[in-house]
Amino acid sequence: MEPEKKEKLEKKPEEKFNLMALPFVAFRKVMYQAEFFTILNLSLVSKRSHAQVRSCALQVTDVELNLKKSFSNELNVMFKGEKYSWGVIETKSVDTFRFDRSITLGDINEYWDMIEEAKSIYIASDMLTRPEMDMILENFQKVNSLFVDPALPLFYQGFTNRKFEILYLEGPNAMTLPDFMKIETDILLIQVSRFENWELNIFLKKWMELPKTPGKLDPRVIRIFNLNGGDISMLQDVKTYPWDPRHRSEYYVIYLDNGVMAIDCSKGVDLVREDGRIATVLIKETSFDFLIIIITFLIVVDRFSSCSIPQEHKFQFLRQRSFIHSDIESNDLRGAGPPIRCLNGSLRNTNCPQGDLLNPSGHIELNGDADPMSERIPEKPKLSSGRSIQSLRTFVMADQNKESEKLVKKCGLIASGIEIRYEAGFNRIVVKYGEDDFTFNLIGSLNGVEILADRLLEILHNQCVDSLCFRDPHRDIRQLCNFPVVFSAKSIQIDKPSVTAEELDFIGKKFKDLSLMCFHTTPPSGYEAFPLKYRTACIENDSNLEVDDLVCMSCKHLNILQTKMKTSDLNKFVKFWIGCQRPSNIKTITICKLEKDTNIYEGLDGGPWNYELRSRYFKSWKQVAIDCCEGWDVVRDDGKMATINYSDTGVFQFVVWNKRFHEIPEHYPKMLGDVLMN
Repeated sequence: MEPEKKEKLEKKPEEKFNLMALPFVAFRKVMYQAEFFTILNLSLVSKRSHAQVRSCALQVTDVELNLKKSFSNELNVMFKGEKYSWGVIETKSVDTFRFDRSITLGDINEYWDMIEEAKSIYIASDMLTRPEMDMILENFQKVNSLFVDPALPLFYQGFTNRKFEILYLEGPNAMTLPDFMKIETDILLIQVSRFENWELNIFLKKWMELPKTPGKLDPRVIRIFNLNGGDISMLQDVKTYPWDPRHRSEYYVIYLDNGVMAIDCSKGVDLVREDGRIATVLIKETSFDFLIIIITFLIVVDRFSSCSIPQEHKFQFLRQRSFIHSDIESNDLRGAGPPIRCLNGSLRNTNCPQGDLLNPSGHIELNGDADPMSERIPEKPKLSSGRSIQSLRTFVMADQNKESEKLVKKCGLIASGIEIRYEAGFNRIVVKYGEDDFTFNLIGSLNGVEILADRLLEILHNQCVDSLCFRDPHRDIRQLCNFPVVFSAKSIQIDKPSVTAEELDFIGKKFKDLSLMCFHTTPPSGYEAFPLKYRTACIENDSNLEVDDLVCMSCKHLNILQTKMKTSDLNKFVKFWIGCQRPSNIKTITICKLEKDTNIYEGLDGGPWNYELRSRYFKSWKQVAIDCCEGWDVVRDDGKMATINYSDTGVFQFVVWNKRFHEIPEHYPKMLGDVLMN
């Protein structure tokens, strides 16, 4: 046999690498390192490969439809910081609608199914007309971020009727100062400005005055570049303070869709308004920065420097979502010294290279002084010691690998409460676990609340989020509640100056399981009795409630801190309860600061407390025992008894005894009604 043929026969076939046979963790790491088209092709091979790729939970940071100048269209996907493009294919929706040419209403109608839910608009055409800008703002009502490359139409005023999270204007704009001050956006970036120093001086003086328009969204961040000779004259007749490290951090962190930026504010000056709000002003020859301080102290991690956006010149539109950072605080940790505030609750993908801008994936990474949890996984699932640092490690452990996640889930841990708070300028999730409260401050992210809430419910055995708190006066409740988890909440607190009828209608329609409504706001006309349809209602100021509203209410427990009703009104209510047996569900009413105009017991047949007829203490829903020994008892024809008490401090108490004798748990504190309100 010839040597060449013999060599071919003896040569063994090459062994193929079986990618699908890899363990899940290894397979997921391979997917994170692969190119987007490779992943896409693999998902189309078979149902098994599709399911395997899907289980890796890979996410793109942006899907963009681009109408190009050549009248060709393309779909752009950002994955791991790189853009992948192809001709437009059928897709359900996109995150960004970009056009490099002038568009018409026909273009919008053609792709409406894809762009209707777009959150960002990027205008990159050479010229922008007034009708075109009006058409865009009119048709895209859900847009959060608007990027405009060309110059705006002369003295354009269309922004005054819209609210944005980010408004970026690149071209030279002839905008008047009144129009500038009417813009409602959280972050305003202007690349080329024609403002004079005296105009910005007027702006600062106006800001120092208390806001006169309730509900107006004032910019938290204003950055203006390419000024013509900016100098200290902008601060003329404005009281300023140099930077004091005891009052705020050296750096101000801005979270944008395309990354995170830390600005050195040590050379800036601070403005302090009468309401206590602080703003920092940085003035350079060609730039002006106005930054409102929301969180006074932040620790800037080292990787910010590698991913920060250049502070001068143009912001590149990379379309990567920002970090989500949280200050995890614990009373136990703070007990032995100064508060520990560390950016150690970052939701980031631990499989990706350090320093990259990443899309939130639900992983909680512990930085700082804590040891790696991979070295501390216990042999048995004993995780309920109640100590803060051990409780924190419970969350971290679940993100190490699949086995540690199974271990944590097997423990069946249940948090005593999960609350989402929408504060002014940022969001917060508070987890009550054992005796500790963990606070996650989520800054600069649209979907961070949803990601973290889903992850917590996945790790813990809680079935739902317990409560929601709305405190941001500039954000609409309908926009904040845009994911399914929130609709299972049992409690809502509205703690902002005012609320709209549309917001209240949304709550009434979407939240079917609400049992507690804390109403610390001013309702629109006709909605004064809105909280009274829930099981428990706490109202801060019922400026227009009447006796008829109380008679027709559905709630069982009602607390009012301040009211215009008087003792004569409550006397009528009690008589209505006795004679007409309405409201039928009521158990307790507590009203503070009730003005006395008549004897509240007038015309009410009854008598003082008799220990043979009822208990001295009433078991309250607040887990306290109310002392009713000084109350006046009345009995209806059907035998149901109620106790009325009006104290010298102006507190009115009304309790209904469905059971005449209550067994009070030992841990319940015993107190009077006026002490309970305080």
